[in-house]
Amino acid sequence: GYFWTRVLGHPNVRAPTPAERGAVDWTALGRTFDAMTRAARAPVVFKSFAFGFHAARAGALRERLLFLRTRRDPVATARSILRLREGLAGDTAAWAGFRPSGWADQRHGTSEEQVAWQMRAMDDGLDEALRDARVVEVDHATLCDDPEGVLDEVQQALGELGPAPERTG
Repeated sequence: GYFWTRVLGHPNVRAPTPAERGAVDWTALGRTFDAMTRAARAPVVFKSFAFGFHAARAGALRERLLFLRTRRDPVATARSILRLREGLAGDTAAWAGFRPSGWADQRHGTSEEQVAWQMRAMDDGLDEALRDARVVEVDHATLCDDPEGVLDEVQQALGELGPAPERTG
């Protein structure tokens, strides 16, 4: 949350507006990425749903930038969102989680209708944002069951962009 909200200039719970997309200080973010990779002495991995919406510009910033797109069983995702709502607000009718553009218009539907729309809008928005990015797609279950195999895929994809990073762990 905090890091991405600060560097991207918008909350991590919704897609950026066009003005917010244009206000990112890409030079400063590039310096931050450089400092992180120098400190780690290795490639770094970030987990951010919101950063995906900046994929086109971010890809231009770093030629060896990959996005790992995980896809999850829709029923499991829906259940997770409904549990989040219940846990945060005590009610599945209360909106929680990512707020795609137009979310407020969906507040009058049933919880199930809202979640189905929310999931579709999130996927559609991210698909559009990642359309021209370098992406490794993986199923969520595969990531959980075989993280080493997913790391192998990422290493191979990075190798196609230049020297593959050495696996140390």
